[in-house]
Amino acid sequence: MSEKEALGVIWAIEKFRAFVEYGHFIIETDHQALTWLSRVKELSERLVRWFMSLQMYDFEVRYKPGDSPNIRGADALSRIPACMYLENDIKINRQSLIECQIQDPLLGLIIQYLGSSDPELKQGANPGLIKESGRCFVTEDGLLLRYVGTRGKALEDDSTYWRVHIPDSLQMKVMEIFHDDITSGHMGIRKTFHRLGQRVYWKNLRRDFAYYVNRCDKCQRAKLP
Repeated sequence: MSEKEALGVIWAIEKFRAFVEYGHFIIETDHQALTWLSRVKELSERLVRWFMSLQMYDFEVRYKPGDSPNIRGADALSRIPACMYLENDIKINRQSLIECQIQDPLLGLIIQYLGSSDPELKQGANPGLIKESGRCFVTEDGLLLRYVGTRGKALEDDSTYWRVHIPDSLQMKVMEIFHDDITSGHMGIRKTFHRLGQRVYWKNLRRDFAYYVNRCDKCQRAKLP
């Protein structure tokens, strides 16, 4: 966890390098381990490389409890990936998403296959189901995720390649949320698909979303040809 927090600091400093490079700045964090990072003598090779890359900057790390007023906003932003479950939408939350996955003809079979310890069921499964299940994972509470990384790469190498597998019954609603919602702004195919593709998965996602956006009534009326 400390390495992830440290990597967040590295990313932020590089991102805002033009603003902080020639002045003193303060890093406020609710992760107390980062406050002793500069004082520890024995660091891993990775942390040593990161620490050396920060030597050109003049900064100090201050610990702030997570419930501090000026930390709450950043703490919420750091949890943005939780929005991949669409918990902000009153009609789609994590539990209803899991229920729809179970009821889906294909996803329900995948969940049943992955969760079963019956060897006869495993051996008698359809080859197509076995192949599809090989790129899927079920969380402890039953949410089905799909791996979209490079084939042949170990699935546990990078958690950023896991997406929520959206069942057929929710695909239209998901596209509405990511395109039509007041916080989405009816952006174009490329920008909206970038947000969508980082969170969810279903077969032919790009094609379906392009078809949906190209036929959006409000976009057709308000945007230039």
